[in-house]
Amino acid sequence: MSRLFFFTVILFFNFLFSQEEIIVDVNPGIEYQTILGWGAPAGLIHQPDNIIDIIIDESVNSLGLTRLRFEIPRREWEDYFNDDGDPYHINWASFKTNKTDKIVKKVILPFKNRVENNKEPFSLYISPSFFNGGSSGSVPPYLLYSPAEYTEWAIAMLIYLRDKYDIIPEYYCICNEAGNNNPFNPKILAEIGKVLGEKLKEMGFKTKIQFPECVDVNSSWNYIKAVENDYEFWKYVGLVSYHLYGRNEERTNIRDFSWKRGLPTGQTEFMGLNVNHLYEDLTNGGVSYWEFYALLDYIKFNNSKTWFSFTPNFWEIRQIIHYVRPGAKRIESISNNSNLRTLAFLKDGKITLIILNKGQISFPVKINGLPDGTYGLSWTEKGVYQEGGLINVKNSQPLSLNIHPDTILTIYPHQKNIPPVIIEWGADPSFLKLPENKINLYVKAIDPEGEKLEYEWKILEKPEDVSLILTSPHSPKTFVSGLTKKGDYVFSVSINDGKNEIFKKVVVSVYDKNQPPQIFDLHNRIPVNVTLPESKTVLRAGVFDIENDPLSYHWSIVSQPPGANPVLENPDKLSCNVSNLKIPGDYIFRFKVSDTFNVVWEDLKVTVYQENSPPVIEEVKIEPSELKLPLSKIILKAKVRDPEGDITTSYWSIKKCPLSAKIYFEKPGLPTTQVSGYFVSGEYIFTITAIDRTKFTSRDVKVSIE
Repeated sequence: MSRLFFFTVILFFNFLFSQEEIIVDVNPGIEYQTILGWGAPAGLIHQPDNIIDIIIDESVNSLGLTRLRFEIPRREWEDYFNDDGDPYHINWASFKTNKTDKIVKKVILPFKNRVENNKEPFSLYISPSFFNGGSSGSVPPYLLYSPAEYTEWAIAMLIYLRDKYDIIPEYYCICNEAGNNNPFNPKILAEIGKVLGEKLKEMGFKTKIQFPECVDVNSSWNYIKAVENDYEFWKYVGLVSYHLYGRNEERTNIRDFSWKRGLPTGQTEFMGLNVNHLYEDLTNGGVSYWEFYALLDYIKFNNSKTWFSFTPNFWEIRQIIHYVRPGAKRIESISNNSNLRTLAFLKDGKITLIILNKGQISFPVKINGLPDGTYGLSWTEKGVYQEGGLINVKNSQPLSLNIHPDTILTIYPHQKNIPPVIIEWGADPSFLKLPENKINLYVKAIDPEGEKLEYEWKILEKPEDVSLILTSPHSPKTFVSGLTKKGDYVFSVSINDGKNEIFKKVVVSVYDKNQPPQIFDLHNRIPVNVTLPESKTVLRAGVFDIENDPLSYHWSIVSQPPGANPVLENPDKLSCNVSNLKIPGDYIFRFKVSDTFNVVWEDLKVTVYQENSPPVIEEVKIEPSELKLPLSKIILKAKVRDPEGDITTSYWSIKKCPLSAKIYFEKPGLPTTQVSGYFVSGEYIFTITAIDRTKFTSRDVKVSIE
């Protein structure tokens, strides 16, 4: 307790009487939402292999993330071409899985295992993108206009993840940012959602629909209002989510609407998140899920991307999500001064309180309502994380503190000794090129209880016949010499507070020559699939060079269809426009990059498809020919032909029927389908939509039942 007393005097006394004391009242009798998870995208795949697992470990065990978002790799999964035209049969040969397998093995499974090792619930949701101007490419028309085909597409991924990896996503979002540069309107989402939701139920999946996930809060609210009375759709929805890239005044409307229907809400994307966003989403948005989208919002890489540190945002946001775990309920906490914001959470009878002072002055605070017990005190001031030891609340007495400017402070229940918290660790420099052979290893840690820490550095792996010298193996920093051979050197540091011991690894690669650049994410876009008369696209590449050498780029043509004359408009750029793709066939482009020491290249195939005509609906028949009541079923038959011989798919829908009729299609995704149910006299209009790889056509069939 001596440290606590010292901490209290030094941190708080100078400000204690600077102004009137602010009162914070905690009331566990008023509960709001339950926290279900903290998330991020599973898009770490483009990071260097040697740090992916370390980032996952820190994201789960230090920051406290429990949820991942997975975007279906559109280029591999059934996409431009329909698999077989039958939405009730999966042709698995059309579903490639290389990238999916890589993401699952490198990111999702290691993340999932860490979360479950902490005895917390892992959550995954799928959210495919269909941006007209992005790397995802536009939505194929058969996915847009046939809910049955979309359902097959989605179910195939769910089956694959379940059967191969024993992973069942908790939610499925039909379209990431519906309405943002894509044609998914509320009606289309609802129609797909009803078919997909019913299929999920039929197959025994617990996966629910996540909706609407629009680009901002106000757009999401507009989508919700457009289908709010479609109760058949809402019975399949499990989460109401939004992004933050625009106008966000309607958070409370989304919260109140969702809570009335027993649905949680979630904030699931914004680049540039900070603790103020988190506060607004937790309070006005009432979110149960809250997610990062950009890794750089909480991690800062060094220039060579061989190591990273944590941003101030990491530590500020950690003050909330590290201590507030899934299952915690937000409860009422009231400050009598709007300059000091508070959040309080209840789990297992214990209360965690967070006080946010993002202003420029200090505030003395008196806290009422904390149950008796021992609490830990942690805060981040101006982006710097600190621990304040333990405090005791006895006899329901108020707790008085002073909160510094630009500080997020957490008072959390202390139930057992907590291991030290590592703030940073690594090597300087983070890699070597011979003849350089010396590094500095470093680690910085804080113990929550204020215990003295002991350190020990060890050598785990090194090339044969190498003798290393660690000058200070029992200090937070040690100089290492003797890294005289190329290869990977693996060091570990243990930090011990007398009760807990934790470990971190540092890998240092030693090279004998300059390393070549690495090419990743080679693709084309705008459009992704080129169909005549469209005759241009954009070639794109990502490049990483560990030494940060100046790089030069060059795109060239390796092969092309006979008679073709493509034009590379800016071949010396990472992003190169290519035009005059007027002959159908395969074009092979080579991307070459040089760092003056090395030259590497990769080839990219772009297929230009022949001009396409819409399918033709040649005839439609109805059986029986005489439609008189009583009637329990009818058969609709369509004959469809495609001028280019493409695979076609069909979808039946009802445009008009008497209000009292209750009818349904047996298999609306086939040209021939049965319509059953309760028929009454009146006019019925059925619509058949025939779809090929790029176009569709529709035809109405009007019938009268007497």
